[in-house]
Amino acid sequence: MKLRSALLIAAVAMTLSGCVSGTSTESLRGEWVLTAGSDATGELDTTISDVTLAIGEDGVSGRVCNSYGGTISGSPTDLSVTSLYSTEMYCTTPEGIMELEQRFLADLGAVTGATVDGSQLTLTGDDVTLEFTTAD
Repeated sequence: MKLRSALLIAAVAMTLSGCVSGTSTESLRGEWVLTAGSDATGELDTTISDVTLAIGEDGVSGRVCNSYGGTISGSPTDLSVTSLYSTEMYCTTPEGIMELEQRFLADLGAVTGATVDGSQLTLTGDDVTLEFTTAD
């Protein structure tokens, strides 16, 4: 009887942990603006243009020059941003915006973890750190 109870408890715990993982990116949801970033090639120049990131139930979206979107899954300690896509306008101003956009989208796709501290969101991955603050 004790073994059966232990197995039942283990099965319930596994089922509940599966339910929690589906909503584990909930703490990241919101509207964010990039304030700093770096990758293997150096610092991102966040003064060129606002870089926005919206994290919702259905994925990520935002804008640099182009609008972009994608999916987000996992948990803050094992995060994945995939299926990134963007519109295909070419912006000539401000200078450097297309490089910023390309690097940001590549960096976003390399994210594997996240932390939220009040109004600050930090996304990290191998050689990638993206720091955001809540959008006003």
